[in-house]
Amino acid sequence: MMKFDFSSWVEFDGQIEITSGLVQVLCTGPASFFIGVEDSETLAGSGSSFRARVSFPVMLRVACLKGVRSFYFNPVRLISRPFGEVFTNLDQRPVESGTVAEIRKTLRLFEIKQAHLRREISIERMALQQSRKRHAASVAVPPAVPPSSPSAVPPEAPAAVPVTV
Repeated sequence: MMKFDFSSWVEFDGQIEITSGLVQVLCTGPASFFIGVEDSETLAGSGSSFRARVSFPVMLRVACLKGVRSFYFNPVRLISRPFGEVFTNLDQRPVESGTVAEIRKTLRLFEIKQAHLRREISIERMALQQSRKRHAASVAVPPAVPPSSPSAVPPEAPAAVPVTV
């Protein structure tokens, strides 16, 4: 079933010029529908609704009892269709539209990215501090003399030579 677009139906009194295309008319009571071109007019239908396709501009006349209202479908809307906010999710709060939810989602993603970047910066800062501490410790302590150097080991005593008398 098609949605009824109330803003496209326009009330008119008896006669209206219709351009080419689909002609749709609804009445609140029985009526006769006449289509006229130049000086000739012909009966096109009767009842409470009328629908026809015409290939050129015509004059449409509705003959009905007094008090019967007539409406024709005007595809060029007098009232523009709403746009922008779209309600899509049933689980959202009634005051939230699709746009508000989208903004909140974007802000939440931004906050998550910020927290991730802060953590990365903190990790890099700690690694840099540890590196500086290691570098400072290696510069402050003079290098120890390795035990294999000749100055660190006392000279060996000459080997004892056996004496015979």
